[in-house]
Amino acid sequence: MIKNEEIKMPKFHFFKRLFYITQLYSLAPSFMRILKKRIKTPFELTRQKFSLVAMLLSFGLLSSVLLISSQVFAQEYLDIESNNIRIDPEWSKTYASGENIWAYDVKSDIYGNVYSTGYFHRSLKIGGKYIAQSTECSRSCPDTYFLMKHDNNGKLLWIRYANGNSRPSKIVIDKQGDIFVAGSVFSRALVFTSVGTTTVKLDKPNDFKSGIFIAKYDSSGRILKTQFFTEGNNEHASDFVIDNKGNIYIAGGYQFESYDKPREIQVASLLMKFNPQFEFMWKQVGDTIGRSNISSIFIDEKANIYLTASFTSNIRFWKTEFLSSNIKGSSILAKFNEKGKLLWAIDSIGKIGIGSGQGIVCDKKENVYVSVGSLGGFSIMKINKRGKLQWINRITGKISNNNQKMIIDDKDNVYLCGEGYGAVFGTQSSELFSYKSIGSTDFYIAKYNSKGECIWLKAGGGKGTDYCKSISLYRNDLFAFGWFSSDMSFNKTVLKNDHGDAFWLAKFDLNKLEEIDNSLQKTGDNSDDLQEKYRVNEISCECYQYAEKRKRYIPPLNLLIPDDSFNKMTGWKYIGKDNIGESVFSEGLRYTSTFDGAFYSMVIIAYEPIRLMHPDNTFALNLTPCTNENNTHELPVHAGYKHLINKYIPGYDYKSFDKSAQSYFKVLLNMFGGTVEEILNKVLFNYEMTDIQPFISNVNSKYNIEIELDSLNEEETISNILSELERKNIDFSDFILSEFILTDSSHHTINDVEKSRMYFIFSERIGNFTFENIDRVIYPQVTATITTKTIGIEINENVIRRWDAIKNEPAKDQKGKFLPANILADITTLNYTTSKGIEVPIKDVCVTRSEIAGTGILLNFTKAQLCSSKEKHSNILEYSNYPLFITDSVPGSEYRTQYVYDSLLTDFTGLIIQDGTLNIPFKNRVITVSGSNIILNNNFISGSFKLPIDDMVDSLKTTSTLKIPIDESFIETTMDELDEYFKNIGLKNLKFVIDGRFLKVFFKKTTLQP
Repeated sequence: MIKNEEIKMPKFHFFKRLFYITQLYSLAPSFMRILKKRIKTPFELTRQKFSLVAMLLSFGLLSSVLLISSQVFAQEYLDIESNNIRIDPEWSKTYASGENIWAYDVKSDIYGNVYSTGYFHRSLKIGGKYIAQSTECSRSCPDTYFLMKHDNNGKLLWIRYANGNSRPSKIVIDKQGDIFVAGSVFSRALVFTSVGTTTVKLDKPNDFKSGIFIAKYDSSGRILKTQFFTEGNNEHASDFVIDNKGNIYIAGGYQFESYDKPREIQVASLLMKFNPQFEFMWKQVGDTIGRSNISSIFIDEKANIYLTASFTSNIRFWKTEFLSSNIKGSSILAKFNEKGKLLWAIDSIGKIGIGSGQGIVCDKKENVYVSVGSLGGFSIMKINKRGKLQWINRITGKISNNNQKMIIDDKDNVYLCGEGYGAVFGTQSSELFSYKSIGSTDFYIAKYNSKGECIWLKAGGGKGTDYCKSISLYRNDLFAFGWFSSDMSFNKTVLKNDHGDAFWLAKFDLNKLEEIDNSLQKTGDNSDDLQEKYRVNEISCECYQYAEKRKRYIPPLNLLIPDDSFNKMTGWKYIGKDNIGESVFSEGLRYTSTFDGAFYSMVIIAYEPIRLMHPDNTFALNLTPCTNENNTHELPVHAGYKHLINKYIPGYDYKSFDKSAQSYFKVLLNMFGGTVEEILNKVLFNYEMTDIQPFISNVNSKYNIEIELDSLNEEETISNILSELERKNIDFSDFILSEFILTDSSHHTINDVEKSRMYFIFSERIGNFTFENIDRVIYPQVTATITTKTIGIEINENVIRRWDAIKNEPAKDQKGKFLPANILADITTLNYTTSKGIEVPIKDVCVTRSEIAGTGILLNFTKAQLCSSKEKHSNILEYSNYPLFITDSVPGSEYRTQYVYDSLLTDFTGLIIQDGTLNIPFKNRVITVSGSNIILNNNFISGSFKLPIDDMVDSLKTTSTLKIPIDESFIETTMDELDEYFKNIGLKNLKFVIDGRFLKVFFKKTTLQP
């Protein structure tokens, strides 16, 4: 375990090495054709690949290789798919067209009805029945916009469409239940169908090529109002929203001719506002010499507008301008108020991607979640209300992966949908999700919480192209809308399609979507399922794990984790062969990174038990205690690290941080400090002016400078101090530290007085920070989760040992050595964090019949807790239950005595048994008693048990006769006799306390007292 008071942070060789290997590993296939003829076995193949990596490193190619996008490496592992990814919907509907189609949006109303929109060519039909037909279609058919309504059970209630050439952008349903659709028009007129045979014609004014339409329907599909808008600039709509007053905001772009290139048509971003009567109010344009377009917008409860846009060359909103040298485009995120005033704009979201933002939502705290395209995938990130990046996750995979729609629920969970050729979904937690493509593009739906943790991922598809373009929520329902080109499957549900392109609409149960199984599903040559079947024999406490014999060699784990790095990183020590690579391997490595960390998933394959010794040598864990026919153990592992300091000080070398006041001040100044003038004003003018004059005089004398105090002008005084410090080449930080923070001039770990002084300087900027939180920012934080069902807990046989019930004596091996107790714990996962160490939530325990070493007393228990971190055990242990560990006492408040306890207790790590049973042999009888608060590790066992007494007594002489009931009789004894007996069998540290009709016996036995 890593001790807080003396943190010497690990060098994290594992994660650095793993990062380099995963990047360089992606290059290996390009060279394999050269080496293939010389390689005889798959194991040698792996060795050759990593030898090649080493060769590349030796030629100094690392800096170039690290620029390679991680999706190249993704091609090596995207034959892996998380379990339970493909799930059947509650119902699904299909609508065939056979020609060009596109799905745009789906929305649900307060009654659970579902509205969907898109466009088709020629016709739409269910089976052989036509439900919509374009009247303007001969050989070349226009895009025909449509709007459909289904009830919550999937019954089609009505369909409306518009003859002409148009494309919708989105559906919005207002508080009255009216439905709005806005989009782009490319024909001279649109003829909207309405209730019955009624149609509404919307003519486009003048002879413009395109413009924007708005249509309003009631819940029956009746057209209530339509509007066409253009200023002659061929405007188009990408997205729109409606505020609580009914005002409409439409985003997209318009065309113009540039001054320097009059023959070249450019496109610029456009944001417009219309009142509830569809009357134009204002617009904002993104002035550009290149091309720009707004792709998505979102509106909050205060009618603030958030948008994401793409641009090339430059883009300007008011006086805010951004430049781009990326020929593929850059992205910005901007916030406007309801009057069209720009509140802030940032281009940092475009630093990690290319192209436009693909989706945007905002939570109740005005945090913004946005997705941005990148090479082979996209990124999702969270921006706070001041425009500062909070976290970022990359979704990487083969060829391309797109995010089509983003929505948010009332708990600030964010849902994504889209399609791609398989991807790994980055996350802020240690568990990764991935899916693979069956044929061409497969659709996916994913859920993230506000912390950036991926909660679940679902996917579906077939041999053709399969798309999910929009999703919507209603209570426990999730509706999805897209299109597909051939047969498409969810899980068991298969949608047939032999007529070309067709729409699909499906309803999912959110509760079923929440069910996850994040073990790894392997395909191809590695199709062995990670099925785990355990059986526990209550007599011998054995477990059996089903595992298939491996079909091929796998990379040795020490290629990723050098033999000494695990111990340096965690403090835990591997017990077994000196070279872990001889018996432990890895498979199915998945990898994703963020700007401040990385996450990994793999399966560890072991042919020998994986046993780990606690950093304090207090107990050991056997991660593979179960046996199987093939002696193969499989452990899915999810690991990651975050180095938050990189978010504030890129490239900071945490190894130089020594926990001195100087180190803390340097970090805080870089992270949160203001100007030097502000800091001087804070520390200097915290006192009355009469106190400052002696200070100035002392500083003048100490540094041989000439600071003049202007009692009427604080700014002049501060300016004078800074100029004098600069004149004498006196470092500002050293000056502040020496005069206002340090308690003495020696180099030392920061003390409480210095912390208080530093807190005074920075608290206004940081708020209620603690130095422990600063440590967590400075030092890399490692997390890991191992998925397993059973672990073994190993305690020294000199503390507790296995009992041979047949021979009625301690069990021994063939060499006559005592056997340790066999303790199996039923768990779900094993978690590790840098700050807390290993945490193991234990559900049940199975333990062989065991003896407190050398005493003949048998201990049995079925519940226990494992304490592996000294930070946490004080919440579990009540020290008053262990009076034998008291080493001193001091007077306390209100006449109470405070006790000092032995470090064996205060630093305890090991097994905690709240309740157990002890069988005590005494006078040829066996007394069964209840034990409580029993703690044990490799160093000692301690706790208490209650001996029943026949008569209740308030006090007891050591020579008084005691009657201990047993069966239907009793045993007579005295306290002196009991004391002598227990000490003779090895319990030499005892304390007796009368507790009603019980004699409570506290005991402690250490390995130093066998």
